[in-house]
Amino acid sequence: MLIARRVRPTKLKWPLIMCILALLALISNQIWIAHGAENIKLTMSTWGSPVFWDFHELAIAEFEELNPHIDVELLRMPCCDKQYWEAVVVRSAAGQMPDVFRVWSTQQTDVYRSGLALDISSFVAKDAAYFKQFFVPPLGLGDRIYALADVVIANYLHVNEDMMAKLGLELPADLYNQGAWDYRALETTARRVAQRDDQGNPKALGMIMIVPDAFFVGAWVQIFGGEWFDAQYRRAEFNQPPALQALSWLQERFLEGSFVANGRYASLEGAGEWGLWFQWLLPGVPGSATGQDLRIGYVPFPRGPARDVSTFRVEPWAVATASKHPQEAYELIKYIAGPGIRFMIEGQGKVPNYRPSMRLLQSHASRFPYGIGPLQEQLDKLVPQPVPPEQRRIYDVLFPALLKIAEGQEGVQAAMDDAARQVNAILQGVN
Repeated sequence: MLIARRVRPTKLKWPLIMCILALLALISNQIWIAHGAENIKLTMSTWGSPVFWDFHELAIAEFEELNPHIDVELLRMPCCDKQYWEAVVVRSAAGQMPDVFRVWSTQQTDVYRSGLALDISSFVAKDAAYFKQFFVPPLGLGDRIYALADVVIANYLHVNEDMMAKLGLELPADLYNQGAWDYRALETTARRVAQRDDQGNPKALGMIMIVPDAFFVGAWVQIFGGEWFDAQYRRAEFNQPPALQALSWLQERFLEGSFVANGRYASLEGAGEWGLWFQWLLPGVPGSATGQDLRIGYVPFPRGPARDVSTFRVEPWAVATASKHPQEAYELIKYIAGPGIRFMIEGQGKVPNYRPSMRLLQSHASRFPYGIGPLQEQLDKLVPQPVPPEQRRIYDVLFPALLKIAEGQEGVQAAMDDAARQVNAILQGVN
């Protein structure tokens, strides 16, 4: 009788089958991921002009290259303030709320409390290392974070054709050449910041930037030998040759990637009474053996009566609560508010109307994709005049005056008239 021989299975059979199955599962998973990823589409809304929008499109294109599974559509919304927000609300009511939307500076409180903006605190918490070492300031109410502010805020007036026309300006440079910001605008915005609702919350978290640009430019104008207020100390002037020379020099340094300030920067929520300040070591005057350590005050506004509003013109990016892709939308606002802003910088080159993050520029300049290098490397081209010793005393007069205006304690005219008398006395050598 023939006995059937038992055939022993090969040792490689089952492991091989398992490997094949695992490989097929991996391939199927990748195909599923790729297929699903192709369907991720985000919409993003902001106001502006064609030039302004085009800068954002450049940033979006780069974001899409870095995230090929995400497609971003920019919604070019009407400007400004009321019209923009009404358009956003209409889209929301129609079930077409943008995944990412820009928040108007003075509407932040209402927007965050409306429920339309997603609480992104958990995303920011998981990204703690990024925010600790990088540069995007979060904004919100209480312990909740609802938006991210640009590392550098571009003043949209430079590219907003409609607003330029309303102001009677033909070119961005006319903002300086025409020569003045009116203090009445400061008084108007200061009142909005000072207003409170029944719960004591500010009706506006952002104070529109008016005078701080004058202070920033002013320090450089003084270095170049000019003045920065008119005779009545009511307007900050930009149309003097020293001011234009300073602006031109700053713009050249910025475009060549050499603008950086050594100093301290606090987050928007944690900004101190004087906002931020620059500490620059300037080269010495001819015949001097040492350089000059100059402290330049910037954004010298308090944060409202309760110190709970921003000292910056912040127009941050928020994620819609209705977004079906909150994680991807969060990554988009983190990018747009961070590295993506460099297209605005390069395209406009208007240094005084940007708000640089000192933490970034001082400690992480080499990481910035645009390639900002230390300012000190370029300052050997500049021989500034000595800063008048009275400058600090003048600051000590002007800052309290602006404090009274911002808190609504005193009108602009009275506060500045009193400041003008004190400053005149200082300049005349009278105690």
